[in-house]
Amino acid sequence: MALPKYAEGHSKEALVRITCQSCASNRFGLLNKPFAATINVGVDPEIYVTCLKCGNKQFDAENWYDV
Repeated sequence: MALPKYAEGHSKEALVRITCQSCASNRFGLLNKPFAATINVGVDPEIYVTCLKCGNKQFDAENWYDV
């Protein structure tokens, strides 16, 4: 899968697909802790993802998907 320009250059370990609440669309986001999407989903409240398009921080891991 080709990444859009705004998501290029980021580590795949920290990159996830999200449903951004601000953009109201599927976007790529950057986790604040690599590999957190598959290991600690819903366990660690300090893990969040930042939308790479608008910068919105999301803490609800229900809408995060590994790339």
